[in-house]
Amino acid sequence: MKHIFLKFIFSSLFFIAFMGGVKSQTIEGVVLNESNKPLPGATVSIKTHNLAMSTNDKGEFNFTKVPIGEVRLRVTFIGYKPQEKTIEITETSTKKLNFNMEIESTELSEVSVIGTSGGANNIEKISK
Repeated sequence: MKHIFLKFIFSSLFFIAFMGGVKSQTIEGVVLNESNKPLPGATVSIKTHNLAMSTNDKGEFNFTKVPIGEVRLRVTFIGYKPQEKTIEITETSTKKLNFNMEIESTELSEVSVIGTSGGANNIEKISK
């Protein structure tokens, strides 16, 4: 009985020490377009921890259990310039971030359309 009690005490102390040593926090925020309207479906990733998620219909994201330390976030969305922010996660705060995306303008080179005539001669009549 004494042996089982000691195992229980040791296991409890180990669990408390482990949980006390591994602390994590929350990063939340919103992604907005150039008109300050929510950008649903934007990809928000924490590059330093290989985590990613898409924003909800309100443009919001929420990462939980982010390890303490330096974190680099990246936001991408088709047609917009990617954005990155580096922040320091401490054990006493929840980080709230806003990303205001800018439209990425791209220019296409000249486009040529080439066609041939004579296609009308290949029409066949369909009868019932």
